[in-house]
Amino acid sequence: MKDGETLVSSGQSFELGFFSPGSSKKRYLGIWYKITPETVVWVANGDNPLTNSSRVLTFGHEGNLALLNQSKGVVWSSNSSGVLTNPVAQLLESGNLVLWDNISLIPRDAYSWQSFHYPCDTLLSDDQGLPQVVILRNGSTRTYWSGVWNGVEFSSLSVAANSISRKMLVDNQMDVHHGGGILSNCHYPVTLFVKG
Repeated sequence: MKDGETLVSSGQSFELGFFSPGSSKKRYLGIWYKITPETVVWVANGDNPLTNSSRVLTFGHEGNLALLNQSKGVVWSSNSSGVLTNPVAQLLESGNLVLWDNISLIPRDAYSWQSFHYPCDTLLSDDQGLPQVVILRNGSTRTYWSGVWNGVEFSSLSVAANSISRKMLVDNQMDVHHGGGILSNCHYPVTLFVKG
């Protein structure tokens, strides 16, 4: 795939391609909402932007996805597990870019790599439609993962039930957001610490 070409999910929700944020001349490979291209949800080469005019996403010699610069140097690679003989890259309707071998009869059971395992700073649902929160440092180092929403809380967050507050997740066709509220008339202190 060359700059200017895109890969679109089957339901037209997400698009994969090259973009430049704002007025920057640097180019990135990313996934965004097709209806709002300025809302980028995943970036492959966030730490290593491209600056030349020749860029291409292709399959490497072991079937990995590889982003090449003008001199055919690898800027980013999926580094998937195993060697793929007949690799397929697919952008799912969930916004997940997956890589699998076409010799497999059931692709979902045989993903050798998927972008959801390398999330950015945007809340997206997993393949089962379960929201999760990820916080990254410098766009690539995962510093926090909430786990998936189990209907009561995020699986990696265990907060004791109390009569003061409640957690909620709104997840419908128009919106996904997480929040909470105070149930009783009481003081609820919050302290912020600044670390340098």
